[in-house]
Amino acid sequence: MQNTYLLATDLDDTLVGNQLALENLFEYFQKQAIDLNLIYITGRHFDSAKELITKEQLPIPDVLICDVGCSIYTQSTPNLFKKDSDWHDKLYSNWPVDKIFEVINDLNLELQDNIPLAKRISLNVDNEQDVKSVCQKLAQEELPVKTIYSSQKDLDILPSESGKGNALIYTLNNYYPNIQNVLVAGNSENDLEMLSLGYPSVIVGNAEELLLNLREMPLLYKAQGHHADGIREAFETFFKKES
Repeated sequence: MQNTYLLATDLDDTLVGNQLALENLFEYFQKQAIDLNLIYITGRHFDSAKELITKEQLPIPDVLICDVGCSIYTQSTPNLFKKDSDWHDKLYSNWPVDKIFEVINDLNLELQDNIPLAKRISLNVDNEQDVKSVCQKLAQEELPVKTIYSSQKDLDILPSESGKGNALIYTLNNYYPNIQNVLVAGNSENDLEMLSLGYPSVIVGNAEELLLNLREMPLLYKAQGHHADGIREAFETFFKKES
């Protein structure tokens, strides 16, 4: 496993966003004859993630983590994915969806209409006071949930053990227990959890301001390059591959 690599990357505005940079990244991996395992970790739901993969002509990943870590799919046969039911059962055995909706209704907040509600509850929020109100109310009700605020407009209410970081840990432990060379890539606040796990990680140059202003941390690299250019820059930095 010493010469095997794994890229765990967010999609929108990280891997995807600059077509030339994307092509150059995978051409680089091909020219270097890199044995690459690929995990996509996205806030998109499963069907939306598949649509993006097709639209952008992305390589099919070995594992697809969707819904901000609420669902995990593995490639069972070429281009076909199977849901990890153990992960699903772990998250949703105590998912208080009715109570959450009571909180939302009391606060008169707007649901995002493009998100399937079975996996997570996503809200459009106009200001941080709305975020504080939701978090305070959920805490008062002692509900087993996690909230993630990102892009200054999106608030996700998730099962307490979900999130991109926990989903990635589960995936690495269960599907890649012996792999050593891991690079994690992201650009937004909902990536922060997985970028802070202690693996070599990259914040791409076009990331949200909060990430760009993070204090220096071991193994966390802030790239100059945007989108996939930043991923390649970090890969060369951490793993000393020749360009």
